[in-house]
Amino acid sequence: MFAAYTELRQAQSVKEYLAKHQLLHPDYLPVKEMGFIYFPLVRRVKVPSAKIVNTVFHFPEKEKQLTVDDVLQGKLTKEELAVLPRSQEIVGRILILEIPAELISKEKLIAEAYLKVHRNIDTVVRKEGIHGGEFRTRTVRILAGKKSKETIHKESGIEMKLHLEKTYFSARSAHERLRIASLVKKGEVVLVMFSGAAPYPLVIARNSSAKKVYGIELNPEAHHFAHENIHLNHLE
Repeated sequence: MFAAYTELRQAQSVKEYLAKHQLLHPDYLPVKEMGFIYFPLVRRVKVPSAKIVNTVFHFPEKEKQLTVDDVLQGKLTKEELAVLPRSQEIVGRILILEIPAELISKEKLIAEAYLKVHRNIDTVVRKEGIHGGEFRTRTVRILAGKKSKETIHKESGIEMKLHLEKTYFSARSAHERLRIASLVKKGEVVLVMFSGAAPYPLVIARNSSAKKVYGIELNPEAHHFAHENIHLNHLE
């Protein structure tokens, strides 16, 4: 296999060049040897600050990332895999599945697969309905992992303690929260209506120069989480 080798002091610049030009072999890791580092290449090409050699040794293989399809291979048919939703919402360490009606009978099998693939997940739940009622809450059913519907969600420099069934929250609005925070001018006073567990107030307080941020929420349990989250982030 062809490799670009260079002294260790040049390693970072060579690595950046190879990455920029998509020359690093995707399946193998570099090797350090006698004060030099060897980068496996996809083809022979000139590289600044490095020499190209045809190596006689073997590069260690990268650990291949397991996919949900890999885990479910042979357990679901091709037709079932084709209708499996690919975009899932993650709140803290809880993954929220949307299971099509035709896969309900295999929901636990699917949940276990997601739990195995996503190492940053402790619990997998399924939506049992859309947000509704006076407080716009929802119900979820635990399918795999820890038996908890409460988690700590992190985004834009803040942490939020949440319970999936006690307060409205959408992880998919993270970019919108940060966008709104970027619009707040120095010294402004901000009012957030329907503030829930305080995602908007917290993101604005952390990522703007607002003088003060107010949150108003009708749901007492959500507002209780908001108070906890203010203390959690030292934003009193």
